[in-house]
Amino acid sequence: HSFTMSPPTQQPKRVRTAQEIQDRKLLAQKRLKLLEGMRPMQKHALQFLEASSSSAFILLPTGSGKTHLIWSHKKDRECAVIFVPYRMLGSQQQCVLETNGLTVTWPFQSYPGSIEAMLCNVHFAILPYEAATEAVSLVASLNSIGRLGPIWVDEAHTLASKGRFRQTFDSFWNLGAMLTLQGITHRIIALTATLRHEDVPDIMNRLSLNSVDVFRTSCYRCDAR
Repeated sequence: HSFTMSPPTQQPKRVRTAQEIQDRKLLAQKRLKLLEGMRPMQKHALQFLEASSSSAFILLPTGSGKTHLIWSHKKDRECAVIFVPYRMLGSQQQCVLETNGLTVTWPFQSYPGSIEAMLCNVHFAILPYEAATEAVSLVASLNSIGRLGPIWVDEAHTLASKGRFRQTFDSFWNLGAMLTLQGITHRIIALTATLRHEDVPDIMNRLSLNSVDVFRTSCYRCDAR
């Protein structure tokens, strides 16, 4: 059999406005300044995240600045939802993140305005693992107004079923399923320093993930299950 390919249809190029050109310049300058201030491992991890739209596990050594990735990867109009295993860690993250945007912590009673105002303005929402099931409504609301960014899971190795000591972490079994039932497409980025290779499928199961991209220090690898 033979076939003839038709020449591609030429689409007229849209001329960008002066404001669009200026916005692109400012974005490029902002990104350049951001990358200049990052450590090599942080820079590689950020480039890894930007090259993929899939869920991901980021494995970086303790003290390498994993929290830095949360605000550097976030788009301006998005809200990043962050889960932490310990309230003390949530307080530490709040101190870091609030310098880069409005930050609230569960149960959000400290926010002075209405819930609607918070949803429209918050940049970082920090929750304990135990609030995963209750967070579905927050995620759904952010998704409905187009502000849902990645869902970050800090210290993800603590979710491993083997040797776990807090059954309240089991709430993550339902989070992914409940979001899927509501038709919400979400991206999870898990941060850890100590996740073992053999624990990856276990954590994926806990987070209801079929596949993830894995970044381990400066090595790129894709794990699909």
